[in-house]
Amino acid sequence: RIREVITANLSDDQRCLRHLELARALQLTDTDNVRALAEHYAAAGERDSALEYGTAAGDRAMEALAFATAARLYDLALQQEPPAGQIAPLYRKLADALAKSGLAAAAGHAYLEATQGATPEDTRSLQVLAAERFLRAGHVDDGIAALRPAMESLGIRLARTPARAVALLLAR
Repeated sequence: RIREVITANLSDDQRCLRHLELARALQLTDTDNVRALAEHYAAAGERDSALEYGTAAGDRAMEALAFATAARLYDLALQQEPPAGQIAPLYRKLADALAKSGLAAAAGHAYLEATQGATPEDTRSLQVLAAERFLRAGHVDDGIAALRPAMESLGIRLARTPARAVALLLAR
């Protein structure tokens, strides 16, 4: 309650300054607490540090099998507007954490985000992973929509409707 009263009376600038001071103090005394460092640097508006510590904290959480925590930390890192070359790998990590957390549909969306800037082969693989997650979540339309470009890149066309699929099957 005391913390809530004190923080409620701080201006945004004061709050950012306090978070920055806490992050710097933590960095000097407890560099092992990368999660707290990520959160305080993010709250202080220090994007580069928040990105670095958020990614490291997410990786540690994955190693500790704390998948929901890892997903939250990877999301925090993505909110820091990382450089273009880091976006796709972070989305891939986020997707893996979400998938392991049992959030299949959210994982599917993250896998699709990870296709940005990926090689054609990686894009196809990510689209298949997204489709699998959507289908596991019962999002059939999203699953088929994610799978269609991957299949077409291999020269395989999916039927647009169930009736068309039956007609093609009978014709073959």
